[in-house]
Amino acid sequence: MASTLQYSVLAGNIVRFFLTFRDEDGDLANPTTVTCQVGTSEDDATSLSVVSDSTGKYHADWDTTGIEAGAYYCLATGTGAIVAAREIPVKIRVSHLT
Repeated sequence: MASTLQYSVLAGNIVRFFLTFRDEDGDLANPTTVTCQVGTSEDDATSLSVVSDSTGKYHADWDTTGIEAGAYYCLATGTGAIVAAREIPVKIRVSHLT
């Protein structure tokens, strides 16, 4: 599975995580199940709704309204037909202008 590099976002915005899954030949392929969670630890992780955009391509949105500044992690996993996992670091920050 591929993803973009670390996200750095102002609190109050929506973070869109792009998730791509490929088979052993490198072709886009769908896992049986795709999940996505975000948080600072397993104890406070929030599940996000995952949307299928096309074969092997998905996204999940995280509304950071009310989220405190700091380091968070998104764990995206595919199971079944394609097995993959990726942890994506996210830095939430506050504006220096407000």
